[in-house]
Amino acid sequence: MPIADFTFTAYAELMDLIHENGYSFTDYHDTGNDEKKCILRHDVDSRIEKSLLLGEIEFKKGISSTYFILLRTDMYNVFSKRCVDILNQLQEWGHEIGLHYDEKFLSDDEIDIEEEIKKEAGILAEAAGREIKVVSMHRPSKKTRESDYRFDGIENSNSKKFVGEYKYLSDSRMHWRENVEDAICSGLYQNLHITLHPGWYCEEKNTMAENMRGFIESANEERYRYLSANIFDLESILNERE
Repeated sequence: MPIADFTFTAYAELMDLIHENGYSFTDYHDTGNDEKKCILRHDVDSRIEKSLLLGEIEFKKGISSTYFILLRTDMYNVFSKRCVDILNQLQEWGHEIGLHYDEKFLSDDEIDIEEEIKKEAGILAEAAGREIKVVSMHRPSKKTRESDYRFDGIENSNSKKFVGEYKYLSDSRMHWRENVEDAICSGLYQNLHITLHPGWYCEEKNTMAENMRGFIESANEERYRYLSANIFDLESILNERE
């Protein structure tokens, strides 16, 4: 089973494998009872459009997950029509929108991180059209990883509850740090917490370098489409093939 191929087909097979091993899919708010549970966490670092492709796979399988969106990023604008439409579609499919918080914007150790997260969550809620009730940390510092922050009204997906008490698996840098199939099938873990990055997944199997090269090249296409929508008769000035 090519789960480590980072293709959409492999992703669908990963969802099936989790289900076949007796896990029910849940979120950060429904963690009670003795059932085997799996939380799916998507950190949307770059290609927000890929969220729709994974979100649709999950929707068709009756699965809901959480998509964590960066507010401060050069990769996408959460208030653009394109992004708002994506957030709306994900939520129509039953997925939750969470805040992917980038702490590098904290300029002073004395700044109240909870206050900053609540402020960003409020802004993201305007784009999502719904209250933001969960946060994941983008590239958390050692201090953040060790602090086990608790926020009033907002679940911290990086807390010891979700990283320590659940079996934590991640596809960071397009590499599973351990065999994800073995972990799911072993029967050793009551609860799973799986972090995924939608930008890694493609139709065909790619290396990390090929994936990133494709992302860079796609930026030219996206900018041409933007200019075409905003400059009359762009084709007469600059042909898309150029």
